[in-house]
Amino acid sequence: MLGYTGLGVGSTRFEAATMLDLLNGHDTERMRLAMVQKKPMLFPPGPLR
Repeated sequence: MLGYTGLGVGSTRFEAATMLDLLNGHDTERMRLAMVQKKPMLFPPGPLR
């Protein structure tokens, strides 16, 4: 993941639970979400000029 920008503890807990499901191979409702299935959009490492 690329990190979170101001979304708080809820998103961090969601990602932790999702990662545990992924590592353990569990098929949960959370693992079937589109945002979990596709790769994230890549951001450039430095500021845009």
